[in-house]
Amino acid sequence: MLAELATSVFMATQMAVYAPPRPPERLGTLDIPAIHLSIPVRQGVSHRVLDDAVGHYPGTYLPGMGGRIVLPAHDVTPVRGMWHGPFYYINRLRKGDRATFHMPYGTYRYEVVRKKVLYYTNVSYLVPRLGHEQLVLATCWPRHSRSHRYLVFLRRDK
Repeated sequence: MLAELATSVFMATQMAVYAPPRPPERLGTLDIPAIHLSIPVRQGVSHRVLDDAVGHYPGTYLPGMGGRIVLPAHDVTPVRGMWHGPFYYINRLRKGDRATFHMPYGTYRYEVVRKKVLYYTNVSYLVPRLGHEQLVLATCWPRHSRSHRYLVFLRRDK
């Protein structure tokens, strides 16, 4: 009886160790008509997340919370033979262009207000700020480089 219990516990432990990892949690969908983009947004910023989705930086706010939301994505990616990452055309966004973030609990609309390029070590845009809702889209810049970050700042439409 004790040997069977030990074997069962060992097998359960082995199954847990070798169980396939769960996919990152899908938060919602980001639509940016100006660059013909509609893509899932997933929690996290790992390669696994960013290979096929836009990520959400942990520690930054979510839509409707009234703070800064930071969404990174690749500009280029070799995954599935696609060299154009989700944010490949992010530099084409102009002041006044719109984005919509669809969440299970609501739909949130944003408008581009400014763009900025920062050196990769400057992570000031990751500081969670509360007070006015702001969406920040971030990608590596220039293309095929990691030396800088191209940022697009959007404010929430009321």
